[in-house]
Amino acid sequence: MSVTSSIKTRMALAVSTFVVLLLGGVVIFSLTYFQRQFKREISAQQDRMLSLLAKDIDDRLTTAQSAIVAVAAALPLQDLNDPSRLQAFLDLRPGTATLFDNGLFLFSPDGRLIAEAPFVSRERLGRNIAFRDYFQKTVASGRPHISAPYLSTHDPGKPAIIITAPVFDPSGKLRAIVGGSINLLKNNFLSELAAVRIGTSGYLYLCAEDRTMIIHPDPERIMQFAAPLGANLLFDR
Repeated sequence: MSVTSSIKTRMALAVSTFVVLLLGGVVIFSLTYFQRQFKREISAQQDRMLSLLAKDIDDRLTTAQSAIVAVAAALPLQDLNDPSRLQAFLDLRPGTATLFDNGLFLFSPDGRLIAEAPFVSRERLGRNIAFRDYFQKTVASGRPHISAPYLSTHDPGKPAIIITAPVFDPSGKLRAIVGGSINLLKNNFLSELAAVRIGTSGYLYLCAEDRTMIIHPDPERIMQFAAPLGANLLFDR
């Protein structure tokens, strides 16, 4: 082989190698670029989906809270010393009871159970729930309150949340507290979240501000601590 042919062969190999490397680089860059764009698009779509779901839950909780506030506003103050009339008052609100599948409740200012619907037993009347966080926060703030998850005694041992509203007389004195409770294991607007699936293994969950799990596809996770600070950076964000 002549020197000229050898040089041409080497140049051809060098050019071919350069072209192959260049094309390979372009392919890798393109794949990386489109992969990043794909991740950004998926992230944006998931963000929009979560925002819509959050707004829907917020709207439904607001509706439920408005229903409890309406019950509190309609409570006949002249009947506060007549438990049978107060029981009848709660029983005559089937529409509101539909929202609250774990019961409607009426508590005295010192935390005693005055009436509940559906009625369970006379033994429960007078039960003191003043130790409950939701009761204490309602009394302290004088405003409606949405509780963190707690273990219900109306449906014993079941996780629930309760929405409360204070009842004041014309002088501004606290006379009672109305509550509507939602069972986190029954089929309602909160538990529907646990049935949503994203792709083949994705799911949704709902937590309280203190990281207590409210809704999760695994019922055993409800009322458990979601994740310590630093263990899930996306959750922290």
